[in-house]
Amino acid sequence: MTHTSASQTEHSVIERASQLANTRADNQHGDYIAALLAPWFIQADPGLREALRNSFIQGQEAQRAVGAVLAGLQPIEQFAEPLLKAALAGRGWGQVNPRAYGIKHVRLLSNLTLFFARQQVKLV
Repeated sequence: MTHTSASQTEHSVIERASQLANTRADNQHGDYIAALLAPWFIQADPGLREALRNSFIQGQEAQRAVGAVLAGLQPIEQFAEPLLKAALAGRGWGQVNPRAYGIKHVRLLSNLTLFFARQQVKLV
């Protein structure tokens, strides 16, 4: 008797699954999405839409690859601060703290002038 009930249960599950598999799924947002699409896209050849889709996927893959490369880079202040301190020390400005001063590069008639001003600047 247990075997028969299991068979009936299995049969009803299979029957319900078959009904659901053949039920048309309506997209509640289809009209809204269609209204947002550009007319050129709607009228485009399916091959062009597929090429656009592939291009979009390649773009996403490129962004992931670039993101992985950028994740391995040093933050700008860790990279630049020691170089800036060394450059300043080489020009006799070794006592200047780059985090406490702003630096402005001005060219006047081919002459290089560095201006230092006391500022409350926080590097990125």
